[in-house]
Amino acid sequence: MDTDVKIRYFQNNLVTCGLGIITLGLWTNIKALLHFFTEFSQIIADTAKETGLEEEIVLPVFIVVIALIVLIITIWHIQIGMSSIRVGRGRKKHHFYILSAMLLIALNMYDVFYLFDVTTEIPLDAVITTIILDTTLTLVLLDMIISHFALLVLKKR
Repeated sequence: MDTDVKIRYFQNNLVTCGLGIITLGLWTNIKALLHFFTEFSQIIADTAKETGLEEEIVLPVFIVVIALIVLIITIWHIQIGMSSIRVGRGRKKHHFYILSAMLLIALNMYDVFYLFDVTTEIPLDAVITTIILDTTLTLVLLDMIISHFALLVLKKR
């Protein structure tokens, strides 16, 4: 295969992976929100009991914490995805997003292995959904990292 064709292939792959990471990040937020809202009353009651605070105080704090978590997940996935898209389109030469993606892979793997440790407390459908989602995100991130380094090697030739 011609070097220019390979370069275009890996550039297109970086753009596709970037879009996939952003999309899977949004799906991760939806999954997290569904989990919190299905267990909402139980989480609030348990938190109020453990902290000794009233539920009226725990509720706004809980909502702010959930909003911050969703915001952080969204920004993180968008940062990785947009950086991948920019590199794929040849606009920027980012390398930090690769480290960020590696950290996200590590956290996803922790999440999957954590599920196997506490599967008795989590419904089976949530476990299966989480495993599929985290595995897919990890594979997309790995594909993005491989494409990034392959593109660097091809451009140095």
